[in-house]
Amino acid sequence: HQWSLWRAETGCEWPPLPPQLERRSRAAFASAQVHPSRMQRHVCYALGSLGLPSQEEVRIPEGYSIDVATEWGGVRVGIEVDGPSHFRTDRRPTGSTVLKRRQLRHFGWTLLSVPYWEWEALRDEDRFIQRQMQCAYLAEALDEATGTRTTASGDGWVAIDCTSLLDEATAELEDLPSFQGVAPSGTATARLEPPELDP
Repeated sequence: HQWSLWRAETGCEWPPLPPQLERRSRAAFASAQVHPSRMQRHVCYALGSLGLPSQEEVRIPEGYSIDVATEWGGVRVGIEVDGPSHFRTDRRPTGSTVLKRRQLRHFGWTLLSVPYWEWEALRDEDRFIQRQMQCAYLAEALDEATGTRTTASGDGWVAIDCTSLLDEATAELEDLPSFQGVAPSGTATARLEPPELDP
């Protein structure tokens, strides 16, 4: 199927695949299973903090699945959250990753790659500081990818909505047996029962 896309991309006049084989190859390509990573989920949380709606694993007519789709400055952007399997040992993208990026751009997508090592560098023990760094990173990267300059990234400040921070913390706390839920005020509350003491 990617060979058929290559023909469309380059305008090559080589004979196309037989219709039945082309339909079968496209169906197999478009039905490939995808498994969103934890890193991908965290990127979506950070987009939410920027006030950006996003969709995960968007299947486009050409058969590719885009990790995350959003809009920035009126431009539709596909975000590829690229883990270690997308890179060689020298951190250069693999051939299949290069091919996907090139073909997606040909079919009209503005792309942003989020390499795993850059995202991991944004870790911090303070969740709020970490989210600030993640949002600043995404705002700057989206500006660069779309060729725009938004107020969100002006003067080094990024305005963020902490609701997605709450969602993320809540998801992690729900596994605790004494988790009591989320307060209506938008503040996470976790109550840990004190240990019983012998009389």
